Amino acid sequence: MPEITVTFEDGIDGTVLGTYTMTTGETIPESVFPAPLEHEGWAFSEWDYDGSPVFVDTTVTSVYVDPVAAAAFDNAVNAEGCNNHFDNTISAYPRVIEDGHVKSGNQGINSSASSFDAYITMRAGEILTFDYMVSSEQGYDKLLLNMNGTVKQQWSGDIGWQSYTFAAEADGTYHFEWTYIKDGSSASGNDTAYVDNVYVGPAPSVEGVTIQGTAEVMENRRLPFGQESRSDIRVRHNRRCISVLILCRVHPAFSFRSPHSV
Repeated sequence: MPEITVTFEDGIDGTVLGTYTMTTGETIPESVFPAPLEHEGWAFSEWDYDGSPVFVDTTVTSVYVDPVAAAAFDNAVNAEGCNNHFDNTISAYPRVIEDGHVKSGNQGINSSASSFDAYITMRAGEILTFDYMVSSEQGYDKLLLNMNGTVKQQWSGDIGWQSYTFAAEADGTYHFEWTYIKDGSSASGNDTAYVDNVYVGPAPSVEGVTIQGTAEVMENRRLPFGQESRSDIRVRHNRRCISVLILCRVHPAFSFRSPHSV
């Protein structure tokens, strides 16, 4: 089998840190990556290698981030009390922080994408949940959630603040990527997408809560309720309020969702 050479290069000053000869079509072993150089004011983030097989001579570069900016970005994206780490350097148009949320950075730029991502280790049954808001050209400019390289969900048009939840079916490390992607023509609305309050962990739950009020149900019907539930009430929290999800089994065709600040 033919051999190829992998060159490891410093991402700040271009210093060659080493080389590795391997058989074509193999992946680069973690053990051969050299120690990254230290640079004042910069923090090493990762090597720009995604673990794919390599078939030609390749240069792998060390990636550095501004630690102050990275910490501010993490703080803006995470739900209160969470410490997930996100990479805002993966696209030509990084996300920007606005009013405590993160906003796409490619407003008004056709045929572009503004992305950030995270590699998150989850146990089966744990959830990832986040808030999002979109104002875009319906059907053409979209907020995408990719998981492990596949589009998991997408949103387009004029959407106020909503929440999305993913539940892990198995233990493992999941690669999540949030992208606002624009087509090559016109734009509508604010031409942007926001993400906030990313929470990863067990699904919060509460028992023995009594709630009085009115639940808004499917097809805009309304139903008064006021009873105690021990198994059908779940709580989701974020920096703005606590939402209580009530599931009522009055008729097989209906499930009810009613957010309440408590």
